[in-house]
Amino acid sequence: MEEPLDDVLTNDGLFSLRALRLHLHGEPILEQEAKKINDAAPLLKEADPSQAMLLLRDILLTDQIGCWMLSFIPVFTTLFPGLAPTVGFDQHTRWHAHTLYVHITHVVAGVQPDFITRLAAVLHDNGKVRTVSVENKEDGSFVYHFPGHPAVSEDMARPILKKYGLPEEEAKEILFLIGRHDNTIAPTPKSVRKILSRILNLGLGHPLLTLKRLLDIQKSDHADHTMLVPIPSEEILHIADKILAEI
Repeated sequence: MEEPLDDVLTNDGLFSLRALRLHLHGEPILEQEAKKINDAAPLLKEADPSQAMLLLRDILLTDQIGCWMLSFIPVFTTLFPGLAPTVGFDQHTRWHAHTLYVHITHVVAGVQPDFITRLAAVLHDNGKVRTVSVENKEDGSFVYHFPGHPAVSEDMARPILKKYGLPEEEAKEILFLIGRHDNTIAPTPKSVRKILSRILNLGLGHPLLTLKRLLDIQKSDHADHTMLVPIPSEEILHIADKILAEI
């Protein structure tokens, strides 16, 4: 049985995560409790990373994860420092109506409650701030582009996953999802074979599941765009299933 919040030591480095876990099933977090959680966030820097990840495995699956990422920004930016520059970052593009951090929270909340998918979603766009390129328009306006940001996000995620001690197979899959989240996958055998080849080269045990996770992130990502680009995931998965059955 979980301890009540008042009994959790506030000098415990994991206090913020332990407190959030008490509310996994929708119990309201009072304003005073929320302040304690955010105030204790810096203590997470000294916490045992493997213990933090054990708690995160539950927290990332909650239906409230989008709201929590917005309400407890100090917690999530301490756990994942690459998120900090995304807070308040205007993407200056016709594709996005939200700041980068808000967009990331929407993508995380929009995917299935699966640990690997959600952690990949948390980290998928962290490289945007580092890759921003400004295009000046003739009318004096400008837009941002983010060339190569999936690869940079993947590079940024690698030491984070190592720090938290994720098993090698999980880490490989998460890095793959981050690095390929912007890939266009057409519902054609040629396109599907190409992405399946990359998945199979990782040596993961469940290639169709990995493809499902990638498409889930892409659908959630595009759902938060101002101009929706449909992701034909069912067609792609059907083709992939046939290809894998022939291997």
